[in-house]
Amino acid sequence: MNGEVLLGQTDFSQQSGTVDAAFVILTNPTSDDVSNTLCGTSNLLSTTTTLPGAGTTVNKIGQSTGATSGTIISTNVSVIGGTGSTITNMTSANYTSAGGDSGGPVYTYISSTGTRPTAGIHMGASGSTRYFTKASNILSTFGISRN
Repeated sequence: MNGEVLLGQTDFSQQSGTVDAAFVILTNPTSDDVSNTLCGTSNLLSTTTTLPGAGTTVNKIGQSTGATSGTIISTNVSVIGGTGSTITNMTSANYTSAGGDSGGPVYTYISSTGTRPTAGIHMGASGSTRYFTKASNILSTFGISRN
C-alpha cells in the first residue's frame, strides 16, 4: 500500500436515487479519529440534521478550500453523478468548492443556540453551482443515525 494507512472499510456506498455517499467503519478508531469537531476550528457539528430552504445560508468544510459559505439556490435538483447515474432530490447552493472537497460536511448555524445542524455532504459542482446530498436522505437510505 506504499506506506498508506488503512483507516477503515466502506460499509455502505451508493451513487444513485437520492444519495451520493459512502459510510466508512473505522478499523481501529481512537479519540483523535472520531469527533464532531469541525476541521480547523473548535466548533462542534451537531448530531441533529436539518432541511434548510432556499435562501438559507449554509457552510461547507472541504479538504481543498476549507471553510466556505453561501446560500441555498434550490432544494430539489437532479445531478448526474460521477458514475453517470442521476442523483435526485439534491440541494444546490453557491458556496465555494474545488476538487477534493467532495464528502465534506455542509451545515447551518443557529446563532441563538450556537448549534451547527448537519444539512448534508458536498458532492460536487457545475459552473458556479454546488451540490450536496441531504443528510436525512443518507441516514434513511443507509439505516443509520448520527450520534
